[in-house]
Amino acid sequence: MNRNYNGLSVAALMLGIFGLLTMCCGGSIFFGSLAVILAWLSRDSSMNSQAKTALGIGCVGLIGGIFMITAVLLQAVGSPEFWGTMEDYMHYYRDMYDREYDDGSDNPYDDILRYFEQHEPTSDSPGGGMEL
Repeated sequence: MNRNYNGLSVAALMLGIFGLLTMCCGGSIFFGSLAVILAWLSRDSSMNSQAKTALGIGCVGLIGGIFMITAVLLQAVGSPEFWGTMEDYMHYYRDMYDREYDDGSDNPYDDILRYFEQHEPTSDSPGGGMEL
């Protein structure tokens, strides 16, 4: 057994490889950064070849993961479906809060209680509605 390899360099190499395998789903940022940290901590006076390899693989995984996430986010923001969904959510919240709860009160809980007081309880709910 070669005594130049310690446990931290082995762990760093395994995390670096796992970071490369999870590059498509963003795990490489976590695992790549851990691989870089453990490879850096595994050095005594100089880095052994396994720690250098782990450092390189960890850096590639880290940079690749950042690139992949940036590319996915830029692609999503550039698509018309993303903006259509965002607009649907904005309409939903505007309709929900402007029309039903907006009475000029600063306390949103008062608005919600006032809404339940103004609307009839449904007959299919247990007990005929909620008691306030």
